[in-house]
Amino acid sequence: MKIFITVIALFIINSNTFSQEFTQEEIDIYISELSNSDKNHFTPIYYFIKHNVVEALPTIEQYFWQQSCENQQYFLDGLYFLGSSLTHQYTLALFDSLSKPQKEKYDSTEKYNWFDCHDVLSAKVDCIKILYSLGDYSKTNEVFELIERDNEEGVVPNSGIHLLTFIIRYRPDLKEQAKQELMKVISTATDDRAMFSYSLSLSSAFDEEEIPEIIQIFKNSSSPQVKRALMEFYFSRYEDKFDLNGLVKESLLTEPNGELRLFYVKVLLLGFATPSDYEFIKNYYQNENNDTIKSLIQYEINSFIPAPIDTAYFVIDLLNNLTNYIDSVYSYNWLGDLTFSNELKNILTIAKTNLQNGDSLACRVQVKAFQDLVDNVCKDSLNTDPRFVTIEGWKFLYWNAQYILDRLSKP
Repeated sequence: MKIFITVIALFIINSNTFSQEFTQEEIDIYISELSNSDKNHFTPIYYFIKHNVVEALPTIEQYFWQQSCENQQYFLDGLYFLGSSLTHQYTLALFDSLSKPQKEKYDSTEKYNWFDCHDVLSAKVDCIKILYSLGDYSKTNEVFELIERDNEEGVVPNSGIHLLTFIIRYRPDLKEQAKQELMKVISTATDDRAMFSYSLSLSSAFDEEEIPEIIQIFKNSSSPQVKRALMEFYFSRYEDKFDLNGLVKESLLTEPNGELRLFYVKVLLLGFATPSDYEFIKNYYQNENNDTIKSLIQYEINSFIPAPIDTAYFVIDLLNNLTNYIDSVYSYNWLGDLTFSNELKNILTIAKTNLQNGDSLACRVQVKAFQDLVDNVCKDSLNTDPRFVTIEGWKFLYWNAQYILDRLSKP
């Protein structure tokens, strides 16, 4: 699992520091200078990572142990991202060297030293990040120590929190302790960015079996950042495992934060996007008490078009779904009358029969006839017969028919 370290590296190597590419001559010079332990090698190492300059790897490996503590962290990233077979060995050795008892002065006879490390604990946790990314979860004490220290010093965001995800997933013996630490920082955090960041960790740490627990965290939280992060990065993974639609609707009715209410509206209209969701939002709109949010919801309602359907579904399934939509729009009085409803269903029945017989062109003709009939009845406001299709019904029937046509063979 490489989530945390990859995010950090991408942040670093995509910065403006490396916007200008080196020439081959410059690359050769930077590689040769890696032997100089007095230089800061941040820029060349992360340039090598960004541009996958694997030719630098032997030199990084050769001069790793002659570097300062700070440079060793850069070199360690270089080993990892450039794919050195020595990464695990060097990381463990560096971690062990940082764990040696402190000496009064620098010992030049040592192969490697912690002496010039400004923050030994952070340096050890940096090693643990690499180990976790390599699938080695043997080191954990320092993660908890760093979290405790950051909490005491008020460091935001707490730099060790993201490693709890690995401990929760891969250290069953420490899972509960790690969960409690994660829950504690989420419940006490006041910084918006930190809360969102911690919620991402929570989302990636827990699996399906924790759904009831995460729902309670979601409901008990007063943070819009936490709620949105859980909705986007945890609940969205398991929407077929519980009633996510119901949770969103319940939350919309009770949420005090206007921007989050608008987010829930978009989840229902753009995510679930069924007739019942559209009707729910139309009814909710009347009770929205924030004028700005209300106008934005009105825009979402007016501009709504059902999202294109996942191509993983078979066309026969889409035809069945469209048939069900006829019943839905009829029940909301977006379509009338019953005879007209049955007429539309009969067209789709013929289309399904054609498709099952292997005649997709004939199926297409019927679906197009369905679409045209819906469109003409909707536009013919002067028609005196009982047939009608409102704009709401038209959106669901016309566009879902179009998505089926997009999947069928053209003449």
